[in-house]
Amino acid sequence: MNYVLSLKDLEDHGTIFKRGEKVYETNIFKEVRKDVKNLEEIQIPNGIIPKLYYGGHPYPEKIGDIKVEGVIKMYKKQNKKKTTFFVKAETECIVENKVLGMYNLVKGKMYRFEFGPIGRNPDIFRDVIWISANKAKELFGGDLKLEEVVEKRLGEVAERI
Repeated sequence: MNYVLSLKDLEDHGTIFKRGEKVYETNIFKEVRKDVKNLEEIQIPNGIIPKLYYGGHPYPEKIGDIKVEGVIKMYKKQNKKKTTFFVKAETECIVENKVLGMYNLVKGKMYRFEFGPIGRNPDIFRDVIWISANKAKELFGGDLKLEEVVEKRLGEVAERI
């Protein structure tokens, strides 16, 4: 997704990532259309998704807690090459994180939990101020379509000039 953000927007709502840190996936819940078999349940202590190895990497402390309001069940499926994680919403849920933003999970739906570094080379080569696409949409677009968000933000920028 593309958004028009000012430096102030990034400073107020973004997160600083230093050279050598990794860029993380922001669309972390992908709906699964069928039931998944042979799952091992993972406990969710105090409504916080556990800080495990996701995508083969340790959980980054910089991301902070991923908090759940509502009831979810979390599972993992292990095969020879990788571990895949799933979340099932037992109730309507809001999952929120200060860096990644907010997600609404629909009661009864199963999601693949795809948290971890993104792309073939997720390492950052210089210090950056980063904002997730999900958080940018939440902060600057809400339920608007992408074109409406861009038009609105460009209008705001034009007024300042």
